[in-house]
Amino acid sequence: MALRSRMSMLRVAIVLLAVLPAPGWAALVDFVVEGESITGRIEFPGDVAVDVELEFEEVIGLSVEHVGLSARLVVASELLGRLPVGVTSNGSLPVLLEIEPPTTSPLSFTGTYTIELHTHNLVYVPNSPLRLFKAPLGGLFEDVTSSMGAGSYRVRGTSGGFSELLILVDTRILSAVVEGKLAALEALLDEHWDELPGSLAADLDVLLDDAWAQYGLGQHAAASQSIDEFGGAVLGSSPPIPDVWRASGDLTNVSGELRAAAATLRFSLNLLASQAP
Repeated sequence: MALRSRMSMLRVAIVLLAVLPAPGWAALVDFVVEGESITGRIEFPGDVAVDVELEFEEVIGLSVEHVGLSARLVVASELLGRLPVGVTSNGSLPVLLEIEPPTTSPLSFTGTYTIELHTHNLVYVPNSPLRLFKAPLGGLFEDVTSSMGAGSYRVRGTSGGFSELLILVDTRILSAVVEGKLAALEALLDEHWDELPGSLAADLDVLLDDAWAQYGLGQHAAASQSIDEFGGAVLGSSPPIPDVWRASGDLTNVSGELRAAAATLRFSLNLLASQAP
């Protein structure tokens, strides 16, 4: 075993007070908590690595152990039936990141968290098809990308809850992605309509209708602005929308889920706007 690998495993034992759960799982190196964030590095043999940062708006009980972070390499056959048509695994970084705090964890957060993945195993290029996807454990993956860029590849996503995360190759037509995200946000609004205070649900519905109409006219930047206002209205609601996630699973983070869905929709609309002639 190489000296670097031995040192990495020793550092994991010291920092996490644990051993790797099984062959094929990653070493979690130098994960630390700083304020509302937790950062570290995931390493596999063969120089496969990704830097991870979780940043919360407001969090209680944040620690490496309480987050329940693990990662492993996956093969394409494991993803059968879990990916949208037109989405495939990437061979350079087939790293499945799982964030599943134990139900006994004291971890809770308000609003959303942002996850950023940075790796030199992938390269960012303009119009890159790489995207960040998430799924409930064993469930269907959906695009949650909110931004991406160079470094060699850096991607961010926002969420109101935890899940499995994976960087995938998305070759779908962008307009179809936008329409799917618009429909998903509409379904999420309908699902939680009765949990929204006062006239907020109706106000959000108007903004969503505006975005649909603007998108239909090819006014992608205007549609993105409507979705940005949608997210702002959710955040600024008074009285507030239920916005707390708790490891015990007894609360639904309605605000966080709506804002996260709006954020990834805005990302795709902005991509469409940037591609306009």
